[in-house]
Amino acid sequence: MPRSSLFAALLAALLTAAPAAADESAPAPEAVTFVAGFADDLFAGMLARYGMQAPQLAALAEVHGDEAVAPIFQSEIVRAVREHGPVWRHNLALAWTPLLTAEELRSLTLSGSASPHLEKYMGLRADAGSAMQALSGDLLQTALRDAVEGTVARFPAQ
Repeated sequence: MPRSSLFAALLAALLTAAPAAADESAPAPEAVTFVAGFADDLFAGMLARYGMQAPQLAALAEVHGDEAVAPIFQSEIVRAVREHGPVWRHNLALAWTPLLTAEELRSLTLSGSASPHLEKYMGLRADAGSAMQALSGDLLQTALRDAVEGTVARFPAQ
């Protein structure tokens, strides 16, 4: 087969082949840097919001008061984020990798709300949230369980 025919055949095969899927275990470095600025706060906020709905914490608050339970729960959230945060950050970077280009991620990291890509980022947050639900739903449940159970364990049994 002449060289030009081989090249044409390879090019045709590449153009008709399905695009290669991104390696889900390797987020873009720019995405890792981008999420580093807010991932832990996001994770802690979600744990606090969902944890406040836990019946175990409501029962503790009834007996010991919110003022006694809240700081202990907050310290358990800090512990849960420290333990589970690396996987959360990795998954959040994975969620953003296919949604924004490396340049957009760099711009958002460096310029924040002054980035010309802010509107695109804001419009894609639901997509990233859906991806995170698929990637980290179990992780969130585990971290939440750890924080609630850790809080309960620090109070005397009734």
